[in-house]
Amino acid sequence: MRGDDLTKGARWDRNYIMGQCTYYPPGRAAELVRYFKGSFWDLNQHKVDGLDLLVAEFLKSKKEKYWICVPNLVDHIEGKSVIDPRRSSKRQSKTFIP
Repeated sequence: MRGDDLTKGARWDRNYIMGQCTYYPPGRAAELVRYFKGSFWDLNQHKVDGLDLLVAEFLKSKKEKYWICVPNLVDHIEGKSVIDPRRSSKRQSKTFIP
């Protein structure tokens, strides 16, 4: 979804925005659940709108980067978000070739 996908390709990043196809190493899912039930819920209980927000905040709290795979393995279909219809319907990869 980013311009850097076209110019830089696969890379480490700190701005987590997509959760469709994410690999979690052993134990990481349990850490995410603990984080969600703890400080994340306390701060965001009225704003939670998706897994991507949770993972982004979790990674920020741990000061960790994540690996973006380009081209990506899965993508949004074109259309309105079920979570938030105000989101753009054009959330597809810039590297996708029909």
